[in-house]
Amino acid sequence: MPIDLVSEPLNTRVAKEIRAEMARQGVTQTALAEVLGRNQAYVSERLTFKTPLTLEVVEEIADVLQVRVERLFPFDDRAPRRRRAS
Repeated sequence: MPIDLVSEPLNTRVAKEIRAEMARQGVTQTALAEVLGRNQAYVSERLTFKTPLTLEVVEEIADVLQVRVERLFPFDDRAPRRRRAS
């Protein structure tokens, strides 16, 4: 299922990419939580958009999954970029 890079918030897209990487590697939320020193509910809340992901948590997850953190940020050069307010 392609990720909608225009209408979904970045936090949602990152959580989806983390779940996709976990699936590719066969890593469960329980296993991820154990390595992070957290409980499964902690991981679930962040990967189901109930609690926002922080950059620190994304970095920790990238370390556990042994991927570069950039890989968990799905970008598409075709997607329009938001302009910052001046």
